[in-house]
Amino acid sequence: MSALALKKRRMVSTAFLFRRVRSQSEGVFMFLDSMSVEDKRFSHFRDELAGFKSRLEAKRPAIESLSRNQCMEIMLAFRDGVASNPFVPWIAATWSNCQSAPARDACKKNVVVELTEDHFQMFLDYIEPVTNHPDTAEIYARMLGKRRTIEKIRHEIDAKVKDGLSGLQIIAGVETGSTVFMLWLREAGHRLGLVDQGYIDLHTVADVEHAEEFSIAFQEELRVQEDSSYWENQVVRPLSLVERLIDQTFGL
Repeated sequence: MSALALKKRRMVSTAFLFRRVRSQSEGVFMFLDSMSVEDKRFSHFRDELAGFKSRLEAKRPAIESLSRNQCMEIMLAFRDGVASNPFVPWIAATWSNCQSAPARDACKKNVVVELTEDHFQMFLDYIEPVTNHPDTAEIYARMLGKRRTIEKIRHEIDAKVKDGLSGLQIIAGVETGSTVFMLWLREAGHRLGLVDQGYIDLHTVADVEHAEEFSIAFQEELRVQEDSSYWENQVVRPLSLVERLIDQTFGL
């Protein structure tokens, strides 16, 4: 084959390849354009939730790097984070501000579970040896700044859940964060001699299901709301509040 013929053949092949890539790209953009606003916003949330979980996994402290008292401090901070079970009023507020039946049903179901199984008391039973430890009073006194910050973040979440979509994101974030840190709480419990593992056993399994349940509830709520500028209007991202709460709890 002559050099000229070979050159022409390459030009034809390149042109064909370009048309094929352009056609595939146009197909992708046509698919994206065909997605509803709600689907795109849900995809945005899925990406945020995945990034949120990855950051928590990367920041989870190694048990072997902590002293016993540091483990106890984290347990006590966790107790402050879930004191009086704020999850119940957060879910209730979210329920009252949601429009879709699936979102409201998910909220109702989880409030009933939280109340009937008394998860907060289960946690108190789990950490009772820490609560009654001779060093606890001194450790807790040193945590004053952290305790105030945790309380402040909880108040911010109280305000945020008055919006249904934000509330669903926060609940999904709490459940997702729990799937990351329940394993840490189990390891810390073994180190501290906490033998009542019922709270950990329950949440290790259930929170994975609940995280997915509230992600789906968020998607369903998007279908009935028409605020296409939702993400742009979120000066403070709901998941960022949950991440700050977890960071303070675990001293990250």
